[in-house]
Amino acid sequence: MSKDVYKILIMELWGLGDVVMMSAVLKPLRLAFPKAKIVVLCQEHGQQILQENKEISSFVTFKFPWTLFKAKYHLWQWDWPGLLGGIQELRRERFDLVLDGRGDLRNDFLAWLIAPSQYVSASKKRLEHRVDCWKGVLEQIGVSREAICPEIGISGAEQSEARQFIEQQFPSRPGQLIGIYPGASQPFKRWPLERFKGLAQRFLEDGQTGVIVVADPDGFGQELGQDLKVPVFKGNIRQVIGLLGQLNRLVSNDTGLMHMAAALHVPVTAVFGPGDPDIFGPRGLSDIVIKPCPGRPCFVGCKKKSVDCLLDISVEDVWQSVRGQMSLKTISLLGAPVSRVTVRLAVQQIGTWVKQKERHYVCVAPVSTLVEAKRNPKYKEVLEGAGMVTPDGMPVVWLAKSKGCQDIERTYGPDLMRCVCQHGQERGLKHFFYGGTEDSLRQLEQRLLVAYPRLIISGRYAPPMRQGLWQEDKAVIDTINASGADIIWVGLGSPKQDFWMQAHRPLLQAPVIIGAGAAFDFCSGLKPQAPRWMQRSGLEWFFRFCCEPKRLWKRYLIGNSLFIMYVVKDMFKKAST
Repeated sequence: MSKDVYKILIMELWGLGDVVMMSAVLKPLRLAFPKAKIVVLCQEHGQQILQENKEISSFVTFKFPWTLFKAKYHLWQWDWPGLLGGIQELRRERFDLVLDGRGDLRNDFLAWLIAPSQYVSASKKRLEHRVDCWKGVLEQIGVSREAICPEIGISGAEQSEARQFIEQQFPSRPGQLIGIYPGASQPFKRWPLERFKGLAQRFLEDGQTGVIVVADPDGFGQELGQDLKVPVFKGNIRQVIGLLGQLNRLVSNDTGLMHMAAALHVPVTAVFGPGDPDIFGPRGLSDIVIKPCPGRPCFVGCKKKSVDCLLDISVEDVWQSVRGQMSLKTISLLGAPVSRVTVRLAVQQIGTWVKQKERHYVCVAPVSTLVEAKRNPKYKEVLEGAGMVTPDGMPVVWLAKSKGCQDIERTYGPDLMRCVCQHGQERGLKHFFYGGTEDSLRQLEQRLLVAYPRLIISGRYAPPMRQGLWQEDKAVIDTINASGADIIWVGLGSPKQDFWMQAHRPLLQAPVIIGAGAAFDFCSGLKPQAPRWMQRSGLEWFFRFCCEPKRLWKRYLIGNSLFIMYVVKDMFKKAST
């Protein structure tokens, strides 16, 4: 599509969750059309949800009767003057492009009335997730579909108000803060209230978890908080968003709040009954969907309009799923511990550590890390002391899956850095960068701030080139601590950076230290990254070897050969026993 697009209208006239899922396209659109005026046509709740999104130029709001659930088309009750006036206002804008992610005939008719230069709509099949429908719209206009997810913002005042509420209710912040929202837009989507009560009691039993019940605008859920003797929160959309941003997890039904929490990078446990999570499920960092018996969903043809199907989901089902997700599991690969994580789970865990002020360091583990740990017992001890060891290479992931570990995905250092930065800019987290050269750090900072304008970089330091392990000067440690950083990124190369993190973990006040590996070079643009297809197929090592053969020939030709030898040896050893 031509870059001469100056006015874009996005139509999302439906519910809370629909608006949140639409937000996934805003950042890619702004990057593709930086000078365009982006207008969102929505109902009033849509403007309230998205008002902190910096990509939007303006809103046009109207209460469209056809978007209500089971709307009755009493044409004489419509605000015809308002509707016609709104259409005239939109026509005067002379939009270059109108986008619709629903593929609805009513939206088609509305777009025809607005008369844009071009109208792009999602497929009428509607068999894929709402976010994927919007991805398809982006693809039609030539905008990249990769790595888009819903994202909404919180103002500093809203965060402060939510923190004050929590401090009043919990003078001593609990280890985990769980929000429970038992409401839903339709009664037949609500898991029974007594089961939410049983689940909340399980959380409260350990004495380390705090529970807040979020009541809906009509007050539904207040009696649950009173029975449990836990805080009840009731507020407007913006106040609820502020509270959600402070939680460690939200447990809810299939609701708009589920999507808000996921877009704030707060993990969600969603109980689904007649709805289809493949279409309406949360898209966030570390989400769990709990479904009833086979044969569901039946939302489109549901006749009973009751919670019958939700009765198949027990308190124990939800409790075990949440507890399993909240604990970080590991698998032993060639004797070294590797965390069973995805990128989303890793980011969520890092965010939890920062929020709880837990002090950990994170190592990234490509093939070379496992080989070095096999040969060097001291390095193996470094990995065992880490809070998380992420599977950085595809061969590491394949090896884990061959051992039956299917809940793992490649958690690539550069991807981890980008996702943590995106997560951190919404939480106001401060980052410190240690390693590389002054020029490379400056370029890294510039590139990250372009991608994440609200990112807070509290400092950077390029250490002099030295051999082996060293104890940092006290002045440097004091500088890092004085920066108030929440996350320290260390880019010294493996295994040097991992030894450095182990040695300096007791001296540094920041909750999390992450050994970023080559992420400094890739995220700063100093070195090219392999194409995605090479990354997914495990050929990134070959791409990097071709770029830097003199520096990397030992690591890849010798290291990879040793990795294969160790894996084969391990297989024969297990076969013999």
